[in-house]
Amino acid sequence: MSYKRQLCDSAKNDYADQLQRTNDLQRQHYRSGMPDVFRQLQDLDEKRIKNMKNFIYSSVDIERKVFPIINKCFDGIERAADVINEKEDTLVVIEKYKSGFHPPEDFPFEELPKGGSETGSTPNINNLQMGTKVKEGSFTVKG
Repeated sequence: MSYKRQLCDSAKNDYADQLQRTNDLQRQHYRSGMPDVFRQLQDLDEKRIKNMKNFIYSSVDIERKVFPIINKCFDGIERAADVINEKEDTLVVIEKYKSGFHPPEDFPFEELPKGGSETGSTPNINNLQMGTKVKEGSFTVKG
């Protein structure tokens, strides 16, 4: 029985040693390991927030420097708008795109011959005799 007792005591001692190591590692994990990790995460987050703060300050500074330039652009736009002359601009457009085409004459009133027969008159459309060919391309937008 002494052999069993030795095995039991040996196992009990191994268990006590492992339990002691486990408790030491657990204490180390919760007392220094995790707090160190959380401290590092907090430092990173504070650094990120500080960088965002500096970015915002830089953005505002840049916007303030650009603002006078934008105001000068607005001043230039207003000066350009001041010289717009709608009457003159309209006349320029009319002159550039006028066609020179004259509207056709009014259709003349034609008396029908008495008795309902068409004696001697040639039917016409727009004062052109039927059968008369109009040369293609003779009428253009410009007349």
